[in-house]
Amino acid sequence: MSDNARVLVVGTTPDYVDRIRRIRPGKGLFLTDPQLRKNAAEPPPMADEEVLCPLNPEEARKAVEKHLKARRMELAGIVCFDCESLILAAELAEELDLDFPSSQAAANCRNKFRAKTLWAAAGLPTPGFCLAEGPAQAEAFMAGHNPPWVVKPVDGSGSSLVFKMDSRADWSKTMAAAESFFVRQGKDPQEAWPMLIEEIALGREYSADFLVVGCQARILRLTAKHRLNSGHFGITQAYELRDGLFSPKETAALEGLFAEAARAVGVKACICMVDFILNENGPWLLEMAPRPGGDCLPLLLRNAGGPDTMALAMDFAAKVPIHWKQKPLKPHVGMRIFAPHDGVLEQLEPGRLVKDKRVLCFEPLRRIGDSIKLPPRDYDSWILANVIYRPDAGRDVALQNRDLTSLADIRIKRP
Repeated sequence: MSDNARVLVVGTTPDYVDRIRRIRPGKGLFLTDPQLRKNAAEPPPMADEEVLCPLNPEEARKAVEKHLKARRMELAGIVCFDCESLILAAELAEELDLDFPSSQAAANCRNKFRAKTLWAAAGLPTPGFCLAEGPAQAEAFMAGHNPPWVVKPVDGSGSSLVFKMDSRADWSKTMAAAESFFVRQGKDPQEAWPMLIEEIALGREYSADFLVVGCQARILRLTAKHRLNSGHFGITQAYELRDGLFSPKETAALEGLFAEAARAVGVKACICMVDFILNENGPWLLEMAPRPGGDCLPLLLRNAGGPDTMALAMDFAAKVPIHWKQKPLKPHVGMRIFAPHDGVLEQLEPGRLVKDKRVLCFEPLRRIGDSIKLPPRDYDSWILANVIYRPDAGRDVALQNRDLTSLADIRIKRP
């Protein structure tokens, strides 16, 4: 990779920009939403490192080409760390003749119904599902499948607008909440449709990053997920990283499954993340995206001595050979602290957390004065901080999550 060649990082957040500048200095060219940069707490990169423009294909391509010409730069590759920008990254890659999953593959991953349809057609395991264009299709699915069910947008990210329904009586309440979310954003409530409705897969949920090249996949990161018990379904509170989650034979089988799943949606060469459930029938695929895992996972891996998936993604995009060997990892947990209620943030300090021998890192994500809104009104502002810790052996991780959360000094003024 020559000195004037950069990897185009499409549509990521200022905290990721700051991190990438430190792990791969001088290697990134960041395509950033001007509003995100305006509101960022992190220092801006140098003028030659960032292109600020609306994140749509035509304006983005013109702005990038203008920047490259003015700075006498060239692109060595392209990478994306945010689900919302994956299709844009794929379209720019096609326009700029760069290697990246195709726009069709990105769209397949972003559309949860399409991904599940392709997996089912390939004979891969995934929970039963249905695309509900309206109440009639939802009622028909519920009549043919035992509760509980999960309802979610076909193109949502993370746990946004994910609802659990224990009975058919919950349907009207669920759709009212979804439609209200769009109204608050100034959109037509009918934009909530269509919705994906699916069976709940009972079992332990896991998350993984893997590198897929051709017909082979290699797992880079494998973590168990711990759900937040707060009345908000589908929210991940913590990721548990430790050796021995799966045997070598089971890990090899997972790699084969992930390779097939990537091939089914059209992803041929990329670092991907995948969520899956392990139940009595084996692993069931939930979601996949052609990007590394986010949330507190990069911070967790850095503290645990695991692979830096952000750095690996940059290297892979630039065609730098990846030499990485799995090494034994001590158990670590990446936990997120959530706001207990709406309001204005008045205090966010680690408090007694920093005195706890288990805690390695406290990373605040909000600033004093920020407005906090709980789901389904907002799925971002209520995530206050990340905490990385080494769990005590033999103690339930969920209980340790609860105990450590209570040690932070948080004060939110109710509205």
